[in-house]
Amino acid sequence: HISDAQVEVASILDIVKRSRNLVSRCLRSKNNRDGFSSTVGSEEQNFKRAPEFLSGL
Repeated sequence: HISDAQVEVASILDIVKRSRNLVSRCLRSKNNRDGFSSTVGSEEQNFKRAPEFLSGL
């Protein structure tokens, strides 16, 4: 995983092609062990929360 490899945020942004805000929130959630589950009633088709995307962070 990119976040486990101590890669700079700028490098992660180049790799995943997503906003700095999204990458920062994902890294913070992972570090806090909050998880990535969707809130009740949210759309399940959100690419940013897709398991394929999140497993690569």
